[in-house]
Amino acid sequence: MKKIISILLCLFALLSLASCKNVLDAETEKREYGEFSIEVPDVFEEVEVEGYTAYFKKDNVYVWAIKDDFINLDGSSEWDVSNYADRIYEVNDLKFPTPVTVTDGLYNIEYTVFNEMKNMSFTYLTVMYKGSDAFWMVQFACEESEYKEYKPHFFEWAKTVKVT
Repeated sequence: MKKIISILLCLFALLSLASCKNVLDAETEKREYGEFSIEVPDVFEEVEVEGYTAYFKKDNVYVWAIKDDFINLDGSSEWDVSNYADRIYEVNDLKFPTPVTVTDGLYNIEYTVFNEMKNMSFTYLTVMYKGSDAFWMVQFACEESEYKEYKPHFFEWAKTVKVT
């Protein structure tokens, strides 16, 4: 009887560890939302949040996408991604102390914000894309103390974004 209980406890422990799979250790999977797709770790939970095309989270790691239709931005259909990124920076200059940069062809902004509800700071990587009828802003975020570890992965995931 003791052996059976020991075996069951070991199995339970192994299953518990498997369910706590780390975001960085997980396999990625493609998630599609009409004209937007991204590959993110399969451990991300999808959450419906009003105003977001896609929203994923796992622990204190987040990814979300927002579609910004050209019709909402006067004359923006003539813009390229750099114009849109500059506009995002201009309207948020108090929040974005670092300028727009281009990394591996991706226009992006990095910034850190203190979240009062969670009583911790989060660092964000915001990447902009242009589709046929809209610009897309995809944000990746994690605790400030973990950003160096997550940043290369955020860029890997950002490179998988497709918009039409």
